[in-house]
Amino acid sequence: MNRHILALFISLGLVSSAPVRALEKPAQLSFCYGDSDVYPWHMAKEQGLNFLMLNQVSSKLGIKFKYISYPWNRCMMEIKNGRVDGAFTASYVTERLDMGRYPMTREGIPDTDKRMMSESYFLYRLKNSKVDWDGKKFSNLNGLIGVTISASVVGPLKNLGVNVEEVSGKTEILFDMLMYGRLQGVITFTQVGDFMMRSPQYQDKFEKVPTPFVSKPYYLMLSHQMYANYPTLANQIWGNIAEVRESSAYKKAEQEANSGTPSN
Repeated sequence: MNRHILALFISLGLVSSAPVRALEKPAQLSFCYGDSDVYPWHMAKEQGLNFLMLNQVSSKLGIKFKYISYPWNRCMMEIKNGRVDGAFTASYVTERLDMGRYPMTREGIPDTDKRMMSESYFLYRLKNSKVDWDGKKFSNLNGLIGVTISASVVGPLKNLGVNVEEVSGKTEILFDMLMYGRLQGVITFTQVGDFMMRSPQYQDKFEKVPTPFVSKPYYLMLSHQMYANYPTLANQIWGNIAEVRESSAYKKAEQEANSGTPSN
């Protein structure tokens, strides 16, 4: 383009003379999460520690966070297609890297300091059941192991040759199936399983195998589109997550939730 014509276009506002840069801070970001209740992290009506944490981050940054509940597979598709800005809580799985971004270190590995939480999956069984897990292999397992649909443990379980029953909806469904003999065991977050064991309808019916199946950190994933538009903000969100997680107020709420005592 002739430079005189270009100068005319700039003067008329038809072409910007400024370099392309990241957009300014948005008024609102949308985050999806799985539609199964996961005590104490996220439950119906936006209750739970995940919402407590993110609402504090939202307040610190002056941005409204909108939360949308989806089946986890759909949540992953929504973030991949940029229809939501983020998804929580997601463990690090290599196959998810084409769907969104995790907080990463300079060495290119997940930054565990920026995690929302850490959790362990445990095996729960009927009392007096012989099915067991020693940290490497199952024993006396000849039936189905139930898990929440699309949980990150599905792949590792199948790699061990385990017959897996994936169930959507409330965790109570899994424990009902276990109680009535349709499953030989349930593998779920320790906080969720322990909460189920304390529930009146399940007391004295189940026990937890003491060796965890796996322990891992969980993150707020952000969409590639959101990160491309707001890279500074993305890192501010992850940084504030770390600050809130280590705050005395949040630790108090987490301790109360883990003990089964509701936080005021």
